Amino acid sequence: MDEAGFRYGAVLIVTLTVLIFSIVAPASNFSRAVGVALVGAMLLIVAVTSGAPKHTRRVSIFLAVFTLGVSTGLVGSGALTKGAAFTLTGLMTLLALLALIAGVFRLMRTRGVTIQAVIGALSLYLLLALLFAYAIGAVAEISNEPYFAQSNTDTQSQRTYFSVTTVTTTGFGDLTPATKAGRALTVVEELFGQLYLVTVVSLLIANVGRGPREGGGPGRGRLVDS
Repeated sequence: MDEAGFRYGAVLIVTLTVLIFSIVAPASNFSRAVGVALVGAMLLIVAVTSGAPKHTRRVSIFLAVFTLGVSTGLVGSGALTKGAAFTLTGLMTLLALLALIAGVFRLMRTRGVTIQAVIGALSLYLLLALLFAYAIGAVAEISNEPYFAQSNTDTQSQRTYFSVTTVTTTGFGDLTPATKAGRALTVVEELFGQLYLVTVVSLLIANVGRGPREGGGPGRGRLVDS
């Protein structure tokens, strides 16, 4: 196994950076270009640290670099519309989420429950919040009504902020969904966020240091000490 893989600390840092930037950045072509660059970097880092076979990593890295360069140039020049940039970053976030899920499962199958597996799971939690922020944006664009009851317009900053407070079930109440679709999406995110913490993350932390399951796959044999 390539020792360069399964280093999820970098994934956690870049995902947190994307979340914070999405909240604090002003709405402009330059900000969208930087946002696309950060999401592209996030996908690139996930591809490198996923522990996937070399040919899979090479294809993922090529796609990430190509998309990063082309899309950032188009967004920065204004040639790529706000909607296209939004769709592109959402798709790259989804790809990063799927690649990270596969990487964490691959890590646990080969090395058991390690600290890197826990960090990977926490990175998935942040990616989930980011993905729901894009889902909120999609619902807002489809609907003819304002998404938030407290505002006639909504921004990606508001969507990301609201998504983070929802997935963590903080619920400040300064932003609330105004539509039935928005409320349904909020309930789904709250359930995902709460259940993920009390099941996946809790179980991983409780089993840190346990070796991979005997028999070569999940659900077979028993956990053995590393």
